[in-house]
Amino acid sequence: MTRYALALALMLLAAVTAQAQDYVYDDLAASPAVDSLQAVARRNAAVAGSWHYAGPAVELAGRNVVSSLGKPIVKGKVKRSLKKIYRKLHLSGKQAALRLDAQGNYALWVRGMGDVARGRYVYSPAQGLLTLYWHRLPVTCHVKAGKRLGLTVETDHMLRLLQLASSIVHNRHLADLAALARNYDHVNLGVELKR
Repeated sequence: MTRYALALALMLLAAVTAQAQDYVYDDLAASPAVDSLQAVARRNAAVAGSWHYAGPAVELAGRNVVSSLGKPIVKGKVKRSLKKIYRKLHLSGKQAALRLDAQGNYALWVRGMGDVARGRYVYSPAQGLLTLYWHRLPVTCHVKAGKRLGLTVETDHMLRLLQLASSIVHNRHLADLAALARNYDHVNLGVELKR
């Protein structure tokens, strides 16, 4: 069950990255053709390490003043809903880790299964993006790096699918997440990680 849930989560992340991957390619096109290993290591220093699940991450951009005023309440409600969904997927700090090295390699480790995904990554601190290449498929995340690492993906397309799914299965948590599409221009959902 966990293996299928993880595969589904990775496929969903890959499906929603088409709009964000252009930013990374533009950033790479502006940089020298070949970065020195030292330059790559310096750029990746902020995200390099072994990161474990700390909680859900939510970023919202509202359409109007009312959306902006209600943002803290909505973020809290969405985080609680995501936490319940992540718990059902058995996502916790001890169950999985994202390992990023300074040379641009990553591995996603899951307890009992070992490395379930590995490959290269590109970190673009100027744009706040991290792209993981999984079987040549780019999975682009918005990044907030610091003591904790926030990884979120743009979910506009996924939220439209959740609206349809919640109307069919009548799941309260799905309905809460799907309601975001009606009230916010940009909704980024993901995870917050700690070392």
